[in-house]
Amino acid sequence: ICELQTIISREVDPQEPCVISLGEIHAGSAFNIIPGECRITGTVRAFNQEMREFLARRIGEVASAVASGMRGSVEFSYGWHGPSPVVNDPVMTEELRLAAEKIVGPEKVREIPRPSMGGEDVAFFLDKAPGTFFFLPGCNEAKGQTWPHHNSRFDIDEDVLWIGPAVMATMAFDWLKKQA
Repeated sequence: ICELQTIISREVDPQEPCVISLGEIHAGSAFNIIPGECRITGTVRAFNQEMREFLARRIGEVASAVASGMRGSVEFSYGWHGPSPVVNDPVMTEELRLAAEKIVGPEKVREIPRPSMGGEDVAFFLDKAPGTFFFLPGCNEAKGQTWPHHNSRFDIDEDVLWIGPAVMATMAFDWLKKQA
C-alpha cells in the first residue's frame, strides 16, 4: 500500500493533481491465521485521461514488483467503469451562476476556485454534451449535519433540495429564451 503512494510522490509532477486512494482491504477469516490472499480496492483521481492511464499502468507494475519481491503474485485488474474527470463547460457554468443568483441571491453563490478531485457520474454526461456540475449547501450546523460527502456520518439537509431543480429549471428557461 505504501509503495503505491510513491507513484504519486516520486513519479508525478507535484503540480499535477492526482490521488491513489485504497479504501478496501479484505483478507483472512481469523486473527491467528495468515491469509492466503488479500483483495485491495480503491480509486484513482486525476484531471486528465493520460494521467489516469499512467497511474493504472504503474499501480499494476508496482503491485507486481512488490509481490514478486515477497515471493508472491498479483492478479491485477483495473476497472475503467468509473467516470472520467469532471470538466465543466465555462459557458454553461456562467449560465448556471446567473440562474443560481436569481434563485438564492448572489451572496449565496460561490465558485469553487480549484478543481475538485471528486469522481462524479455527471462526467459521463459532460463527455457527451456541454454542462456544469454544482453543489448544494447540504450542511446545516443547527441540525448537526456537518459531515462532508462520502463520510459515513453524512446526512444532507433536505430543506435545501428544492434549490437544485429550481436552479436547473431557471437555467433551462433562460437558455431557451436566448435561443429564440
